[in-house]
Amino acid sequence: GSDYARLTFMHNEIDHTGDTGEGFYLGCEADGCRMHDSLVAGNYIHDLTGPAVSQGDGIEIKFGSYANVVRDNVIHDTAYPAITLYGVNGHGARNIIERNLVWNSGNNGIQADADAIIRNNIVLSSAAAGIGANAPPGITPGNLDIINNTLINAQYDTIHLSGVGAAILIANNALYANGHNAVFASGATNLVTLSHNVGSGSLSGVSGGFDASGDIAADFVAGSYSGTLPQNLIPKLRLLGSADASQLASDDFDGVVRGTSLDAGAYRARANHLPSWILQATFKQSPTIFANGFESGIGVAQLQR
Repeated sequence: GSDYARLTFMHNEIDHTGDTGEGFYLGCEADGCRMHDSLVAGNYIHDLTGPAVSQGDGIEIKFGSYANVVRDNVIHDTAYPAITLYGVNGHGARNIIERNLVWNSGNNGIQADADAIIRNNIVLSSAAAGIGANAPPGITPGNLDIINNTLINAQYDTIHLSGVGAAILIANNALYANGHNAVFASGATNLVTLSHNVGSGSLSGVSGGFDASGDIAADFVAGSYSGTLPQNLIPKLRLLGSADASQLASDDFDGVVRGTSLDAGAYRARANHLPSWILQATFKQSPTIFANGFESGIGVAQLQR
């Protein structure tokens, strides 16, 4: 068939794949079929880097698929991006990528070329960008909201956008690039808007909307450029109260309601400085994986808050 709707993929462990090596391959090449209004949540995907693996994406949603939610997954040690999306090709609502933990990707941590809301993700130590958008043939990078993510990368840029051709919003992120660009953009860079981002690194192709005075050792409870766990990325100092209220995500990486706490990055600050779930190499424990989810018959349009 050409249309796959309202599917749920939840709490699967996928590891040590072979051949092309994707954990999930959803949809078809060149919009030959599409998946929509579906949920990929709470999965643990790792070690897609073996000698027989030719690609090795963690979760790949093909061009033309739309209105899907990818949330609360833990993905590490992938050869290709941990999460890859290409755009909806005009078929429907944007895809949502939220509250995922990613580290040690052999490419971009999250690659979303077009038509996505990317919020409350934590991406550590990618060989390429923490979040990247490419310009493959037939796809115009843009229609992206990149909001309240924590991206730490000692190897490359935290956000790298190539061939921009439509609007991109980058707001309230904690961007820590050790000697690299916090944000790089090429193409129609006038369409890229930065607002209330904090961290370290430089800007290329864009300006404004970034406080580069961040110090990774001081701005988190226990953050580092090592790319390994454990880390405690609850915000401190410069990240506190620094977000744009008009662009603030409604909850955080743990599903905690942000309310009036205007903190940059994937977490709202905590009085006890402890996250609800300790970052680790296993399934994420979150009471919000299915919050407002599909088992109650609520569609993706209502999830896009």
